[in-house]
Amino acid sequence: MRRSAVASATLAGALATLLAGCGSERERGASTPVLTEATAGGPSASQAPSQRVATVRSVPDAPTIRPRRTDPPSTAPPSTKPRSTKPPKTEPTITKPPDTKSPARKRLRPAPSEAKPSKAPPPTAPPTTSTTTIPPVVVAPTYEVGQQVGSIEIPAIGLSRGMFEGIELSVLDDGPGHWPDTAMPGEVGNVVVAGHRVSHNADFRDVDDLSPGDDVIFNTVTGRHVYSVVSTEIVQPDALWIVDQTDDATATLFACHPPGSVSQRIVVHLRLGA
Repeated sequence: MRRSAVASATLAGALATLLAGCGSERERGASTPVLTEATAGGPSASQAPSQRVATVRSVPDAPTIRPRRTDPPSTAPPSTKPRSTKPPKTEPTITKPPDTKSPARKRLRPAPSEAKPSKAPPPTAPPTTSTTTIPPVVVAPTYEVGQQVGSIEIPAIGLSRGMFEGIELSVLDDGPGHWPDTAMPGEVGNVVVAGHRVSHNADFRDVDDLSPGDDVIFNTVTGRHVYSVVSTEIVQPDALWIVDQTDDATATLFACHPPGSVSQRIVVHLRLGA
């Protein structure tokens, strides 16, 4: 215990001496002493522990750390120079000045359709007036069966007789008869007339002697109508087509054939003359 106390006291004294001389030694560039054993090889074996002394071994000084130089803060007042407020460069806009002319002075051009002169219509010939007069249409009255409707004349066979409405034997006994619902003389259609050949007056006895172009004349309340013979033919008793109506003014005469027989019929075709 005593050896340790002596060593600690010796080490403390050497350390105090070392610290006292650090400043002057550092300025002279000397090495800083370091506390070591008395010899590099350690204490001698012949020396007693109490006789060991501390020695100071010089070691290189640690590098001197100098504080970094810092510039003092600037005390200059802040710049009061105003920043540039130059506006950005823009392309100039060309604005057409408004029309200051008075509306009253503005001349209006006429529309193309108004500017073109209108063409005069071509001269037209005055309407021609026709001197042809259309006769009034006279509608024949309706008749009862057996009533006289007019008369018939056939100059080629010397016939002139009254004509009656109907084709019954009782009617034909008075004279040639008009087939009801067929055209009346002078009208468009087929005027159908029947007559006896052998009995009573035998009005159509000689109709087989008629030739094309012979006249057959009908006189009615509507006037005198002259037809001409076109052709003659012999048909069977059931040939009812002879009463068919036509698109122009025609007439048909028929009677029994041969005379005194009812086995056939003789048919004479007529057409209204101009």
